[in-house]
Amino acid sequence: MRLSACFLSYLACTLLPLNFTAQAQSFTPVPPIKNTIMAQELVRSPAISKNRASTASRSAYVQSSDMIFPHFATGGGWETILVLVNLTNAKIDFTQSFYDTAGNPMAVTFKSVPGDELTTTSSASGTLNPYGSFNILLFDQGGGLQTGWSAIDYDSTNTRIGGYAIFRQRLQGSPDFEALVPLSAYDDSIFVMPFDNIEGFSTSMAILNPGVNMTTTVRVTIMDPHGDIVGTDNVFLDPGQQKAFSIPERFPITKNRIGTILFEGSTNRLSGLGFRFNPGHAFATIPILNWSGMFN
Repeated sequence: MRLSACFLSYLACTLLPLNFTAQAQSFTPVPPIKNTIMAQELVRSPAISKNRASTASRSAYVQSSDMIFPHFATGGGWETILVLVNLTNAKIDFTQSFYDTAGNPMAVTFKSVPGDELTTTSSASGTLNPYGSFNILLFDQGGGLQTGWSAIDYDSTNTRIGGYAIFRQRLQGSPDFEALVPLSAYDDSIFVMPFDNIEGFSTSMAILNPGVNMTTTVRVTIMDPHGDIVGTDNVFLDPGQQKAFSIPERFPITKNRIGTILFEGSTNRLSGLGFRFNPGHAFATIPILNWSGMFN
């Protein structure tokens, strides 16, 4: 979407009086940062409860735990743009770290905007001005496909960073395809993923254990459109491990079906996202679905 000059002028007039001074932003390589997200064991009921009521509420749209990009892809025709936005009127210092699918620090080459500089590192520190933003482009350098996940870290006591990942696929002879998914939480220990594997469509997903200290066992319950259980399985994730897979290949019972899958982790650290591919290779992202009443 293009912003008109009037709209940009309106932002300048309305935001600048909020008692801050615009300063140059910085994004600097730093030594690899060890993942320090800790997990706790959770006790899950042996069966699905259809009456999970709770008075708990999530009062903010961006939570303090929204610090994870569960998947990125670069190379092999894929690019990922990570967008970070400071949602407060205070400067935020943060770090951005990249990990491979086993949870090890992963050096990536990216271009940051503003700055337009090329950087190769597994971790970087940055500063976001009040209501400022960064675009971090993990571009295709012509090599093979590389995948992993990324985490941001900052003091979220009185500030918030929002963001999203843009996935771009370039195929010869086809237009570029793009889709985006919001920044994810590291504590989505229970969530639902809809799937659509009919008429040539296929659903894929990435699931991540961002906890550094515990393996998590993810209980998988597959349901048809009526909510009836048609299959169960488990996914085992070591600390920091991410797994990406085609749902009909990983769970064959979902072939030529639509429905939903309930994922329940054995610890309080879990994150994920989905992709829906059509027969022409275009795709859309699928955010995971949950609500506060599921976390009791």
